Amino acid sequence: PSSAYSLTLSTRISKSSAPLRGRLALPTDPRRSAEVILVFADPSSSSAQLAKSAGAAYVGGEELFARILNGEIVPTKCLATPGMMPAVASKLARFLGPKGLMPVAKRGGVGEGEELAKRVKEAAGGMEWKGDKLGVVRAPVARMSFPLEAVNENVRAFVAAVKEGSANAAASAADSTSRKRPRLSTLLRRRS
Repeated sequence: PSSAYSLTLSTRISKSSAPLRGRLALPTDPRRSAEVILVFADPSSSSAQLAKSAGAAYVGGEELFARILNGEIVPTKCLATPGMMPAVASKLARFLGPKGLMPVAKRGGVGEGEELAKRVKEAAGGMEWKGDKLGVVRAPVARMSFPLEAVNENVRAFVAAVKEGSANAAASAADSTSRKRPRLSTLLRRRS
């Protein structure tokens, strides 16, 4: 009953390109347990109330730091408001960073208000995938107990997400190589 279908996709990437990565919500969630989402926000703020209503398991400020460090709270995803980021970075970066739980603005881990609530909902149902340096992407896509239609839908959704991610990576790589460097004569004219 705990067995799962795992999908392995080989993609073509150039050696200089960044590893493929992305996030998607499969039609039928294959995970055994739900995400434990922790949101760092001022408890009296509207962002904290929106995060709670969106489904965050824990919402709070610096009062949560000791409970996390003691192992009393074991989150699987961490999000934060911009106002809490300096305190989180100074007190918890060495603890959350190696586990891949540190909220990062570039990866959608920092937000405020409705945006934060949207990110909590995405984190609850989303699954991250990442390719290795050879371009191979592996991920569990379904449980053995799923009906065949659900397995089919999940496989198609995952393949489509990886295709889109690899197409975006190829487009950004082609864009960066197509930029022309200025001619030497242009540089010399600028200096004079």
